[in-house]
Order: sequence, then structure tokens, then C-alpha cells
Amino acid sequence: MAVMDSDPGIVGVWTNIQTINKDGGTIQDYWHPRGEDQIYERGEFLADFLSNQIWPFPCTLMFQRSPHKNLAVEYNYYGGPPPKKVANVHGGDDVLKLVELNSKGKIAFINAPLFKYRRHHQQDQHSTDPSLDVLNTYKKIKKIIRTQNFIPQDIRFTVDAFVTHYEVQHIISTTSEEKLPRKSLRKISNIFEKTPPSTPASQYRLLSTAILLSYHRKDAYRLLTNDIRSPGPQYSTTIHALYAWARHRTNNRSIFAGIRKESSIAILGSVFIASLLIHEARAHGLRIICCLESNKKRQGKTLLETPIIPVEELTSNTAIEHVILSSEKDQDPYLKEYIANLNSTVRITSWKDLCHTKFTAPPESMARIKAIHPARSNAS
Repeated sequence: MAVMDSDPGIVGVWTNIQTINKDGGTIQDYWHPRGEDQIYERGEFLADFLSNQIWPFPCTLMFQRSPHKNLAVEYNYYGGPPPKKVANVHGGDDVLKLVELNSKGKIAFINAPLFKYRRHHQQDQHSTDPSLDVLNTYKKIKKIIRTQNFIPQDIRFTVDAFVTHYEVQHIISTTSEEKLPRKSLRKISNIFEKTPPSTPASQYRLLSTAILLSYHRKDAYRLLTNDIRSPGPQYSTTIHALYAWARHRTNNRSIFAGIRKESSIAILGSVFIASLLIHEARAHGLRIICCLESNKKRQGKTLLETPIIPVEELTSNTAIEHVILSSEKDQDPYLKEYIANLNSTVRITSWKDLCHTKFTAPPESMARIKAIHPARSNAS
């Protein structure tokens, strides 16, 4: 309230959080890294979100009721008329609300963790689609910025890259075969090559798709070039990890080099990163025995012929020796504590740590991925 009262131009505000476990013990003091409070001028939030991925928690979001009234809010809290159409809630409405608010005025992020957010496995047993839901978020963002003339072109390109990422993830998540079918690979290649890699942010967001294609295409190393700079500190740990993975790929080194080939490995987290880990493991002679999943919609299915089982089975499944976290968000501390409570003997490693394993290639030969558009390579 103090932030909003201090500047009438601020139409929305949200805060950092502290995550706690079911018993109230602290998991993470700061969900987003410690830093300064931020005030985003009109239209600035979207650019920062695309690089930093500061996901707002709806429980910490406060915004002006007027002049931008929300029909659902008016109905639920102020006794207004019911909306004629029920909104399609898909997990990204908090981001959409901030993009919408920031297109009207300034918004603020308070870095202090003013809210304690309890994490426990039952809250994650949702049944929403892990790919289409986020894809819809970015498609809606794309639709919003289409009407905003002040949004720079490079932001539009970056949003296109996010749409591509989740379109590819959806194709992956619906593939049960051991290998991606040729039809799917052609579709992924076409989507990839039609996405303009015109900005560093869009190039970084296309890293995962480029790495995926490098396992399938004969011209794979055409995708792994030296035309893109190392991501700066403003980019997320996921982007830094993907960039490091690309360097390993180009130098013909596996991120699994430090793991015994006899290890029984399970993966928990992002579908896209999980698929990359499965490809990498097979190329290195390792076997991923299963994917662990809290999403009931995916349990019982397969990802690239790898069984998807409920994460709770870790309690009784003695065959799993090593769990690799494939989350794209910075929630590894929570996931490590969660898994350790289910099985205290299993080894836990984040894919981000695997990617940052040191290797001996000289700096000038370190891989940098760029979305492949031959006609633009020299110009870029």
C-alpha cells in the first residue's frame, strides 16, 4: 500500500516471497534473488520478464480496481454482475495481468519477501496441460502487444521465440515413441527456422530447441555457432545453463561425463529439459529409467518411451539411485528437500549443475548457439 500511495502512477505491485515447508521451516529466504525494488515504466515489465523470468505470485499481487476493472474481480469481491464468459485459467493469468497493467501504467516489484509461501507435494497434483497452458500465456501476451504500438520490435521477436519454445515442448510432450518421428522433427525444424533470432533474448530462448535438433540433424553443428555472446547477469540461471550445455555439445562432451554409466536415473521437472536429458543420456550410454511427475494428467504415460510415474513412488522404489532435477524455474532447493523427505538415500543433482561442469575446451572454441538462418548469419 505504501508503494502505491507513494506514486499515483503505479497501477500494480507485487512482492518477493519466502518459501517454507509443511512444518513452517524455511526452504528459501528469497524466491527471486536478493536485489533492489524495481519500478517498471509503462511497457518495461515485459522486456525484463522475458530475460529474468520474475514470475509473480497471485497471492502477492495488488492492483488498482479502477479505472481498469476486472469482471471476475468485480463479481467475486464486489458483488458485480457475473462475467458472460468464464476466463480460461491456465496458470499464466498472473503474468498476463501484469503485462496488461503495465500497458496502462507503471508497476512495481518489492524485493523484500513479504509473504511466506508454503510448498508441499499435494499442491502440485494438478491436471492442467504442462505445455499448452504456458503456450496459451505467451500467445495471449503476443496478442496483447500486437495492439501496443510503443512495444519495441525486439520484444515482439522475443515473445515469438517463447511461443516457439512451448510449441516445440507440446510436440515433445505428446510423443510416446523412443525417437521423435520424422514428421514431428520436420515440424519442429520448420517452427524453429521461421522464428526470427533477431535479438540475444530470442536467441537464448531458442537454445533448447537448437540443442534438441542437434541430436537429430546431420547439419547439427550448423546450429551450434560462435555468433552469440555469453548471456549477461540479467539472464536466468536456465539460460546460462543452456548456453553451457551448447558449449559441451559443440566440443563433443557430455554433461553426464561425471555420472557412472551403471547409474539408475530418474528425472523430475520440465518436460523440455527432461527430453534433452533423455537424448543426452542415450548418446552417453546411460539409461533414464523413468520420469517422476506430480501432474496427474501425465502419470502413466511415457516421454520418448520413458515411463512417467508418480513422484511419491520414490518412497518405495529402491531401483532409483539418482534423481536429476530438470526444472526451468529456480526452485531446486524446494525440490531437493521434497525428494530427500521421500527418499533420503537417493542422490539429487540439478541439470543446471551438470551443465556447468568444467571442461577443457579453449575459450575461442566454446560453443554459442544461434537460431539458424543462413541468410542472416553473416549480417548478424
